[in-house]
Amino acid sequence: MEKNNLSEQFFSEHIELCLSNIGSWDEGVSFNVCYKVKLGWAIAYNCDQFIVKIKENTSYFPTLNVPRGVYLTKDQIRSVVNHYAYSSYISKISNAGELKFNSMDQALDNLIQKANVTTLCSRMITINYLTGDLILEAGAQYDNKVNTCIDGKIDLITGETSIADVPCAIN
Repeated sequence: MEKNNLSEQFFSEHIELCLSNIGSWDEGVSFNVCYKVKLGWAIAYNCDQFIVKIKENTSYFPTLNVPRGVYLTKDQIRSVVNHYAYSSYISKISNAGELKFNSMDQALDNLIQKANVTTLCSRMITINYLTGDLILEAGAQYDNKVNTCIDGKIDLITGETSIADVPCAIN
């Protein structure tokens, strides 16, 4: 909530906790949280994590001014997250209240039209790491081209699209 400037109301209406745990690994102890972001018909599943205790003998990130061998304070965790240290990351989540499209079919039809193709298959809804907006990802294989697929994405808040021809498989 703090990192993304989300109100308690927005959080309670649009974020659903799925899983949280604390896990030990080579460099220390991290807090992991997985959640769903729900906005209208669109749901994106996402996970974040940040280190809460760095092993005493670790030599990674020597310029990061946080203690080793003890549990970190909120400010120290914030510093670690801001430096993306020790695989620490909290996703950007947009506080947009409405989707641009009334249904997945409408968003997919818009993407198909922009891509100038006859069909695309929806794959998933993700979160744009720069804006925090929900993104519908879709794709298909071209009929008359060898190992050539189309990859499309549409921002469900702004309607902005990106379309690229990509290999279907890489050996």
